[in-house]
Amino acid sequence: MAQARRIAGSLLDEVRLTRRAAGMRAGDAAQRVEQFTARLSEVTVHGRDAVTVADGESARLLLALNQAAEADGSRLGREIAAQMEAMFEGDLRDASAAEIGRRGRENLAALAVAAAETWREQRRDAIERGLAAVDARLAAGLKAELDVLRDSAAELLGLDLAVPEPERRLAESRRFFYSAGQDAGQTELLTGAVRRRLPGESGRRAARAHLLREAPGLVGSHIGRARGDLQYRLAEATRALVRAVGQRYADGTGRIRSALRAAAGFREASAAEAAAMERELSGREAGLRHVIGLLDRAAATGR
Repeated sequence: MAQARRIAGSLLDEVRLTRRAAGMRAGDAAQRVEQFTARLSEVTVHGRDAVTVADGESARLLLALNQAAEADGSRLGREIAAQMEAMFEGDLRDASAAEIGRRGRENLAALAVAAAETWREQRRDAIERGLAAVDARLAAGLKAELDVLRDSAAELLGLDLAVPEPERRLAESRRFFYSAGQDAGQTELLTGAVRRRLPGESGRRAARAHLLREAPGLVGSHIGRARGDLQYRLAEATRALVRAVGQRYADGTGRIRSALRAAAGFREASAAEAAAMERELSGREAGLRHVIGLLDRAAATGR
């Protein structure tokens, strides 16, 4: 109902502005219409500037994401390797090479996935906060500009104008997953078989060393997949934000521009055509006021 009220109010603004501007055809009145039109043009230019700001913030967030992936991937790889070493000195101290390989790999995979998922959530939060902040800043900027435009309409034309409400959301990706399995070629399969069959401490040492060498690469792979997912989501969210910014400016100024164009058409019309247009607009205004009254009464009664 609130959306319907907003649309009806915007349509009413368009009709009233058309009628008012059409009647201000000469002298000081015509100059005031020109001044108002110039202020409207400034808002349109600022709309293009807002898109540039949104793209710039997206680029900054992408750079921060890539830098974090490079720095944190190496750090997390070292941390997980240290956890693996502690496990080798604890639960797996006397385990066979085969047991170290099996349980060690399971533990390594779990640690790598958990670390990458935690990192992904942290970076996603940072991206969402960054986009939400720039979106709120742009929405506030638009509202301030439309407030000025509304004041200008009241000052120059004697009219009030509506201000649209912004919307924003960074959608969750449902297609992300981690691949924790081992992609082993024939050489690695043979080497692994030999490693598992080495006797005593030699076999255990070889199994431990292999897992420790594998840890940084596995963690880096998972961080890379998380970064790729976030890069995609950032790009999608940026496109959505740019569309939303453009739409907000269009919602805020589109009907005003349409009204001014219609008012200019009055000046080119014959007397009979202008009279017919005026009757049509008068009827539309009466109908819109009736609709708004019904909506307001329904809202007041909670229906």
